[in-house]
Amino acid sequence: MEKRECKKCGEIKLIERFKWVYGHKSKKELQKKYYLYTCRKCHNKKYNWKRYHNPITKREYMYKKRYGITVNDYNEMLISQDGMCAICKTDKKIKGYFHVDHCHDTKKIRGLLCIRCNAGIGYFKDNILNLEKAIVYLNNSTKKLIVK
Repeated sequence: MEKRECKKCGEIKLIERFKWVYGHKSKKELQKKYYLYTCRKCHNKKYNWKRYHNPITKREYMYKKRYGITVNDYNEMLISQDGMCAICKTDKKIKGYFHVDHCHDTKKIRGLLCIRCNAGIGYFKDNILNLEKAIVYLNNSTKKLIVK
């Protein structure tokens, strides 16, 4: 069994106790697994500390990568929506944030939604025809309930 010394804690551990990554992402044929010089325990401790003490950077990174906006852009959209969901006008947020709703075809941002409205649009696959059919269905089922 191969062993290695962790550069952070100085302990000698089995190689399986070290974090591994694939190298040479640009050259697919050369991708092979190699082990970092810090053990998993030290590696996780470092990154968990960063995440715990600076959670805003994760949001900044996610907004920039997924939607091409900053946290300030998000906050401006939230102010323009009076701090509410763009559809149902609730102010209930999951984990303190609204979801950024965007068109999957054009990648343009439409607004900020609560999780229920965002999931509803997602389940209907952003298809207006499906949403109209759902409205007709609800209207028809409401009339049937009144008749009984």
